[in-house]
Amino acid sequence: MDDLVGSGPDGRIVASDVMAWKAPLAQTVPEPQVPKPTPVPFTFAAAVSLIDLQRLAGEAALVGFPIEVEDVALRAAVVTLAGVSGATGAGVSLEAGGRQILVRAASGLSIGAERRLRQEALEGGADVSAEPALASLRVIRSDRVFPVSFPLFSGRWMRLVLIIDGGMDRGNAILCADSEAVTEEQAQELLEAFVLALEEPLALLA
Repeated sequence: MDDLVGSGPDGRIVASDVMAWKAPLAQTVPEPQVPKPTPVPFTFAAAVSLIDLQRLAGEAALVGFPIEVEDVALRAAVVTLAGVSGATGAGVSLEAGGRQILVRAASGLSIGAERRLRQEALEGGADVSAEPALASLRVIRSDRVFPVSFPLFSGRWMRLVLIIDGGMDRGNAILCADSEAVTEEQAQELLEAFVLALEEPLALLA
């Protein structure tokens, strides 16, 4: 009551002063702001056999129908992720030349037509980084050493990476996923489906 002011003679405090006095409200101390943790993408990896794919590519080349790993991998990714719902964008963007050169979704085009589109986009300097897509795909050729985790691109829930060894008959598939958009169980299932599609390439060309 140190701040109580008297209204009586010589500043004395009288009963009416006490009745009218109100204690000051206690100041509310704001709770400290705890920063929200930044989501960390999780990563899964799986070995993949490319023997059938290389055999198919060799046989196709003999009849003048070139098939490249990038085209089969892109189709495998598109087929694998076709059933994922709730994404802001559909399809898969292909990484090449240090950029994302095109976005592909299920289209019904032949693998040869897809290959021509890829080559035109690569040679024309296309960059579709700003276009919506569910995931991106990168193909790396490396004999021994390769990264095992890859940052996600803006607007992409996932990033698929196919790492091919020097012999071209085996490799590793890696899936990095946004933990807020994809569960670990979903990521495992998707990576398994991607590997299976690569190991059975004839089904992708049907």
